[in-house]
Amino acid sequence: MSEFLSKTEMYIERARFQELVHRNFGEMNLDKNIFKGVANFIYSTLIIGFFFSWASASDTSNIFLFLNNVFESKQIVGQFFYITFHILFMIPMIALLLDIRNSRRAVIINSLAHTNIYRIFYREFIIGKLTNKKYSELRIDEKKELFLSNQGRKVEFEYYEFENYITERLSKPIFNISGFFPSSYANFILLNECIDGTLIMERYGHFGKYGELIDENYHLM
Repeated sequence: MSEFLSKTEMYIERARFQELVHRNFGEMNLDKNIFKGVANFIYSTLIIGFFFSWASASDTSNIFLFLNNVFESKQIVGQFFYITFHILFMIPMIALLLDIRNSRRAVIINSLAHTNIYRIFYREFIIGKLTNKKYSELRIDEKKELFLSNQGRKVEFEYYEFENYITERLSKPIFNISGFFPSSYANFILLNECIDGTLIMERYGHFGKYGELIDENYHLM
């Protein structure tokens, strides 16, 4: 692959990194269901077993005699069954809460491939080159002034700067993503901007160099 890509080569490279991004999504096991596995195991095995044990827990049953010898009290044996049942009931509830958390994370991570999400990352990176403030901290009038005052400017940066920025953003608890994904995602975003926006690719690759034209680039607002 040459240092500079033609438009056709950009489309090919974007498709390649898009495939890598979606493959990484699959490797994260975002669709795993903890609750279903735990509930099936507990309800089909343990609870049924304990039910029959409880049902046969007469003064002469083996399990009753065993527990009575261990705890030396019928009252404690009854409490043992009561507490055990509630623990088994709580485990699926905890698993359900973990599934809800994982489902929320899955929605957030899957949304990373959407244009309105990855363009937010890109826009905040470019804005960070223009001001020390975060984009979210700027008022509407400040955004407008920043945009108008930089007309005619070309914001230059190297690939590794953007990859480092993406790596840092995706390491936050809301995403908690590491590994090779940030690199694939960074390339995917930059290639999209080169194809669809005003980003100019001056050199491609790990040592790539890019330039963003501010002139009438309203999506940065």
